[in-house]
Amino acid sequence: MHTFRVSGMTAEPATSPRPWEAWWFLSSLLPDAPVGWQHRRYRVTGPVDLHALHAAWRVVLARHRFLRTNLVERDGRPTAVVKPVPAHSSFTVTDLARADQGDATGDAERRCASAIAATADLAHDPLARLRVFRWHAAGFDILLSTHATVANVPSTDRLVTELSEAYGNLLRGSVDGSFGAGDRRTDPERLAGDDPDMLVARTQRLTPPPPPLDLPTDRTRPPAIPWRAATLRFDWGTAAGRVLHAGCQSEGTSPLGALAAAFLVLLGRHNGTDRVALATPADLPPTAPNERIGPFTNLLLVAGDLSGEPTFREVLRRTDREVADALRCRGVPLRHVVRELTVDLDRNPHRLPLTDAVLVLRGLPEAELRLTGATVRREPVPEAATVADLVLTVDRVEPTLTGSLTYRAELFESATAVGLLGQLRTLLLAGFAAPATPVGALPLDPSPIDVPGPGLTTVSAHIAGGRHGSAESKADAGRTGVPPAEAVLATVHRHGTTWGEQHAVVGPDDALTYRQLSAEAATVAARLTAGGGVVGTPVAVRMTPGPRQIAASLGVWRAGAHLTWLGTGPADERSRMVLAALRPSRLLLDRSPIDDDLARWYRDELGGTAEDISTATSDTPDGTTTSIAPADTTDEDASVLELAAYTAFTSGSTGRPKGVTQTHAALTQFVTWFSDTFDLRRGSRVAQWVTPEHDPSLCEVFATLLGGGTVYSVPARIRTHPEKLVDWLAAEQITFLQTVPSFARELVKAITARGGPTGAGPSGLPELRWLVLMGEAVSGELVNDIRIVLPTTRLANVYGPTETIAATWHEIVEPADGVVPIGQPIPGREVLVLDDHDRPCPTGVTGQLVVASPYVAAGYLNPEDNGSAFAPVPTLTPDDTAALRWYRTGDLGRRRWDGALEFRGRRDLQVKLYGNRLELTDVEAALAGHSSVTECAVLPVTGADGLVTELVAFVVPRGTAGSAAEWRAHLRRRFGPALAQISIVPMRGPLPRNVGGKVDRRRLPTPRRGLRQPERGPSGDVEEALAGIWATLLGTPPRDVRDDFFARGGHSLQLPVLAALVRHQFGRNVSLADLYANPSLAGMASLVNAARTSGRDHNSRPHGTRSEI
Repeated sequence: MHTFRVSGMTAEPATSPRPWEAWWFLSSLLPDAPVGWQHRRYRVTGPVDLHALHAAWRVVLARHRFLRTNLVERDGRPTAVVKPVPAHSSFTVTDLARADQGDATGDAERRCASAIAATADLAHDPLARLRVFRWHAAGFDILLSTHATVANVPSTDRLVTELSEAYGNLLRGSVDGSFGAGDRRTDPERLAGDDPDMLVARTQRLTPPPPPLDLPTDRTRPPAIPWRAATLRFDWGTAAGRVLHAGCQSEGTSPLGALAAAFLVLLGRHNGTDRVALATPADLPPTAPNERIGPFTNLLLVAGDLSGEPTFREVLRRTDREVADALRCRGVPLRHVVRELTVDLDRNPHRLPLTDAVLVLRGLPEAELRLTGATVRREPVPEAATVADLVLTVDRVEPTLTGSLTYRAELFESATAVGLLGQLRTLLLAGFAAPATPVGALPLDPSPIDVPGPGLTTVSAHIAGGRHGSAESKADAGRTGVPPAEAVLATVHRHGTTWGEQHAVVGPDDALTYRQLSAEAATVAARLTAGGGVVGTPVAVRMTPGPRQIAASLGVWRAGAHLTWLGTGPADERSRMVLAALRPSRLLLDRSPIDDDLARWYRDELGGTAEDISTATSDTPDGTTTSIAPADTTDEDASVLELAAYTAFTSGSTGRPKGVTQTHAALTQFVTWFSDTFDLRRGSRVAQWVTPEHDPSLCEVFATLLGGGTVYSVPARIRTHPEKLVDWLAAEQITFLQTVPSFARELVKAITARGGPTGAGPSGLPELRWLVLMGEAVSGELVNDIRIVLPTTRLANVYGPTETIAATWHEIVEPADGVVPIGQPIPGREVLVLDDHDRPCPTGVTGQLVVASPYVAAGYLNPEDNGSAFAPVPTLTPDDTAALRWYRTGDLGRRRWDGALEFRGRRDLQVKLYGNRLELTDVEAALAGHSSVTECAVLPVTGADGLVTELVAFVVPRGTAGSAAEWRAHLRRRFGPALAQISIVPMRGPLPRNVGGKVDRRRLPTPRRGLRQPERGPSGDVEEALAGIWATLLGTPPRDVRDDFFARGGHSLQLPVLAALVRHQFGRNVSLADLYANPSLAGMASLVNAARTSGRDHNSRPHGTRSEI
């Protein structure tokens, strides 16, 4: 055994290097996350002198002060303290080679993994460690760990090299073990490039700043910072390496510039923005000339400009220049750049400033650990934590292109990482193969067409053949998309003979069997026919939902007319616009036309005829009445399939409803599929809940009658009352309900309040087989809540505009996290995702949803409304059919990596608030998820320049629960600082809704900045003391308790100082995460008051501090 003497064991003072304060801050913010660590694991076989290895480790520590440095907090700021060479704490040996040890190597691997996942106290724990796990007399696992606050990657390479040399020297008898000159402590010098001129130059290059990166995720971004990482390694082979090398030479660019260009294009297409940024680390010169190991790295912002459809060559050269300029100014700290850009986004702990993607290019091969006499093999080490959504690391660019993609495991599925890497490779190779191609036209997916199946040239065959899911196993019209053989009318009439005495429709006060329904329909048809002039014309039905309404509708069809359903409420502007546009030959009522205000208006203003079919009289324009004797007709004609079946009117987002006419063929095809899919057979009891003005009501009714089920009309007095509706659903043993997600949320709350299904109350709705959600985006949170209260009910999400009846559907079978997909196209339809140039969007890229189908409406009732909505896609229209029609929905969507479609909102509901892109429906869903919110709607406020300056949330609270401050904090935890500017307006009554059950935004109060409450200054000891702290840090005190710390000029690294001052002032500790989530003066005051109430004292310190510091 050797003994060794190692020099350089005295403690040294040091100062904190400014660029690495961020790592200390992140470690303080995330005390449970192992952020900032890099690990290298080695499997060693052969003899190892552990005493020599320990001595060699001490030699290296003695030479490099940063390896012996800790960061301790003093008044909210980190101070670096260089300690003596530790005797044992940074070098440990764990002996696993015992006789009773079974899987020693497996145990070593598990212990390495546990060490990698462990956190450390930056104030006291060693930040450079060497752990040895001995699993055999000549078998070891060695784990080298360094923190970013003490060593960057090149420094770790040098550490490995010096450790290898020191170990060899010691084994050869160099008892001193030292070699060359070690680091000498000097004051940090100004970093290269960290001067005002370079800062100005850099900010000018980045102006205007790119919007924050907001990639679509597979799961909802949680309130806490998602730091858990997963890593996917790749090797693209020598062919890719040759293409990159040749392409860089041909275009005169660097490998880093080329990789950055391709990565930026990929990010831009997924982000949906023309300007996008990534971060890349750059090595810095040491803080002293003779310093070799330390945290000499800065993060650089590289922005890409994709506006104007640039070619790949143009983006390549632009990006290479950006990279070169960033490297020239590499010493300018990132936070200084961000602050100069006046974009205070670094305060969001969820994101890197202006981006959430990092590109790392390794400059040199990694240093190898050499232990004399032993064989050393480098083992892969999975990343335990990440500070960005995506970190692309390229280890080598030649001869083969290899590296890894690290991603936030809490946000992305592994399939997404695989897909993104595949797209990046495709983009890089295609770009160099055709550099003159616009980047928007470069392929991302291996297949040039981003829809399931062979391709769009055979889209009509796919629509006709029904190739989706179980469609291939059925031959009926609904499942396959094949045109139906007969209309719904004929099938229902046949049920009148086959199942004559079975109830077809049950209302609150009466019911009709299938036989009676067919007979009443014949009577109505006879009345209409006797009056003449109805064949081929529209007939409006304004009757209470139920048996008579449905019988009248079948009668309209039997008379050769097509129908439109109207609600029975008071006449309003929408109803009058519908009648004016439709000009029906009859308006059918279940009351006297004289007593109906809309009927009187129709007669007086438009000369129309209204008829009360509950009697035998009609009211004509001249005021006379006629008596019509009932008659019977059962004639059916197959040609009816090509005739109009109904005209439905859109909700009228423009203020004027637009009529959409569908044929019997389109209706029958859809309701056949609907009936089949949701099992609306004999014995099913289907709630007629949807309002009659909304076409899903008509579809659910006739899908039920087609399948032989029974329609149960929901009484008007309980339809919008969730508690009463739950009782009615249970009493009537309803098996199928279709509703909108916002109302489903209220049903969940009503069932929960009853105590079911796990409480002492009723057990949910055990008879409910299907709950179908439609009309709004469905959140995973809602789905999971439904699962709790309706554990046996099957869930489905149906999507589609009135113009296509419906387009996609998705059965929700798994617990949901994030946005619930809208699924796959319904048979008979194809749904494409197209960009602004009508090019198919690659997987994951958001574009407009476009439906292609023979069942798309031919256009609006008024052709002037068509615009480009029904314009075909010329490059994708097949040559073999003229029946295929197109509808451009105006909805945004993307195709997920599992092939399902995902709804991404509407163009007119996406806003940008201070550079942050927000979907108003996402904000509404998050706010509605708060337990004290009954319903809500969010509208933007625009300034004189047309830009959105803030959001206004209209909230209907649940009783007296909740407050504006509480809701605002709830949103901030979900969206971070993107929602710093939002006003809350409590509403006393329910929000206005349109006929489709959606919130009618046009009827909400006009959003304006004046809706905010009057300014209130700080008051009380806590608010006034906090105002003084703000004045100390920011230079000026807050004027209003709702002022935002960051909006007033604060930044991330001031929060620990603020927390320290709060601790000093009040003797209470408030976490950094809580301060982030509550950045207003009032919010911080509430945190302090809560801490004082809870009794926490100043000794309860945050991670990384000790009472003696």
